[in-house]
Amino acid sequence: MKVLILLLLWTIECQVTDYSFIQVLDYNQDFDPIRIKVFTKKLDKDNPNHKLFKKLIKSAALFTQDTYKVRRSKNNIVFNVKECHHIKVPKKHRKRGIKNADFVLYVTETDVAENWIAKSSPCLYDQNYRPVAGEILLNNHHFSKKMSKLDKYERLGTIVHEFTHTLGFHSRLLNHFNMTEMIQDKLYLKSPGIMEYAKQYFNCSSLQYLPLEDDGGPSSQYSHFEKMTFNQEIMTGTASRDTVYSKFTMLVLQDTGIYQANLVNAGRYQWGMNQGCLAAQGGCDSPTICKLAKNERFCSYNYQHIQFCKPSQKLAECGLVTALTDCNQRRCFNYQDPTTLLHKAKCFKSKCTSLGIRVKYNGEVQYCQSDFATISFDGQIIQCPVFKDFCNDYSACNNRGQLIDGKCRCDLGFKGKKCKKLL
Repeated sequence: MKVLILLLLWTIECQVTDYSFIQVLDYNQDFDPIRIKVFTKKLDKDNPNHKLFKKLIKSAALFTQDTYKVRRSKNNIVFNVKECHHIKVPKKHRKRGIKNADFVLYVTETDVAENWIAKSSPCLYDQNYRPVAGEILLNNHHFSKKMSKLDKYERLGTIVHEFTHTLGFHSRLLNHFNMTEMIQDKLYLKSPGIMEYAKQYFNCSSLQYLPLEDDGGPSSQYSHFEKMTFNQEIMTGTASRDTVYSKFTMLVLQDTGIYQANLVNAGRYQWGMNQGCLAAQGGCDSPTICKLAKNERFCSYNYQHIQFCKPSQKLAECGLVTALTDCNQRRCFNYQDPTTLLHKAKCFKSKCTSLGIRVKYNGEVQYCQSDFATISFDGQIIQCPVFKDFCNDYSACNNRGQLIDGKCRCDLGFKGKKCKKLL
């Protein structure tokens, strides 16, 4: 199997720029799915990536509309500014405004040999500090119509990440709604909804705060989850292919009072789950932090990725578990190299059956019939996974969705009866 290096070091940035306010006279009392109007006319139609950009933006907008509800505006959104960051606001948007919309997104592009994929920020708020317009700037340097489907899936995650920034996941708005507290030069989340969920998630009843990222400069600082605590969550400051849009992100936006989140849309996220208070703090003592070991590999919690321990920029003596290879429609199994005795991992074709987990390699079939039993292929001793973790409502949907009422509800970026197709 061809090994793909999936680690992405590119920073996802949230712009820090000027913004304006408008008066929106009236809102409905009920919450309904947010109506998003996307304008992509500033994208270069002659760019080979033009269709890819529009497809990814459309998918991100549809996901966002299906995930959040707001009190809908009874008025047109009329701009009182000539520019939304990098984009000149059309004159008709400043005179007549935009009707039947709760949020307006402008999309533009640039091409610079820098390590960021996209930037974003709201540019217009209503009188209650609710974002009603924003911009996403795409860096063409990191896109190609010849990218693999998995690369496109990762870029979709980046665009959804930026979309979430424009809706209000950034320090300015979180501070305005009194959702944060500065403790010893580090900013923490403290809002009731996310903290109640975090106490249950981490199994830490005394938990009072969740850390926000304090690295990355003004474009990233305090506008992302702390990587050492949340690692694979989509709203950390660096992208990787195993990121998940979790309930944590949804609850941050819901705690603003602007949104109601459709929590069913949350992806399967288990980083640090039930690991206690230390896991929520994200230091080297956390059970989720790996100790550096040269050339060792191991499977992700969902057996979807081969992972390794990436050195942390913050803590020299420990690292972060990071996806190296996506098994795609195969699953990951751990084994020990008989020569070096190092821990390794490999992707195999497998299937959950009444006889156990059916594993196939080079035409040979073996069955895992109990947790942590071993099977052998070509002298390699393979460790069997925990059956209930390997075969469940997620594995029935290619581990890219969850089986609900007999049907697969696919995660962001996937579709099909068993979530095997990428958008």
